Amino acid sequence: MTKNTDQYIDDEDYITKSEIKREAEVLKKLGKELYELPKTKRDKLPLSNELLAAFEEADRIKDLNALRRHFQFVGKILRETDVDAIKLAMDALGTSSVAHQRNDARLEELIEKLIGSESNLSEQLIQEHSQLNRQQLNQLIRNTSRSEKTTAENNDTEPTKALPASPARKKLKHYLKEHLYGVLKL
Repeated sequence: MTKNTDQYIDDEDYITKSEIKREAEVLKKLGKELYELPKTKRDKLPLSNELLAAFEEADRIKDLNALRRHFQFVGKILRETDVDAIKLAMDALGTSSVAHQRNDARLEELIEKLIGSESNLSEQLIQEHSQLNRQQLNQLIRNTSRSEKTTAENNDTEPTKALPASPARKKLKHYLKEHLYGVLKL
C-alpha cells in the first residue's frame, strides 16, 4: 500500500514540515521580543489575556530550559492570535528591534548624504519639511562634517576600524529624529 504523493504536489496550500517549524520559530522569537518589552509598552499592544498570563508565568521561571520550553508554548498561543495586528501595533509604538534598525539605517543614510560635499539635499529637505530650521540644520551639518574630517585625519593609521559617532553627529541625528519622526518613517 503506497501513498499517493502526487496529490500533494499539485496542491498549492500544501505546507511542508520545515515551513511549519520555521513559522513556529518566528512566533517564538516574536514572543521573546514581546516579553522583553517594558510592561508599559506591552500593555498598549493588543495581547490576549492568555498571552499576558504566559508572560507573567515567564517572570517566575528561573531555569533556562524551562524558559525555552515556555516560549514554545508562547509561540503556540501566538499561532491562535492575530499576529499582524500585534506587529502593526509594535511598529506604531516603534518598539520592534527590526523597525529600530531599519529606521536607524535610513537616518544614517540621510546623514551621510547631508554631509556629502556635493549634496544640496539640505535645501531640498528644508523646502519639503517646513518644521526644520535652516540655520540650525546647516550648522549641525557643518559641525558634523568638520568633526568627521578631523577624526578621519587623526586616525589615518587604522582606516578599517569603525569609529564611534562624534558628538556633532549625535546632535544632528537627534535633531533629524525629533523633527522628521514619522515623516520619513524614522
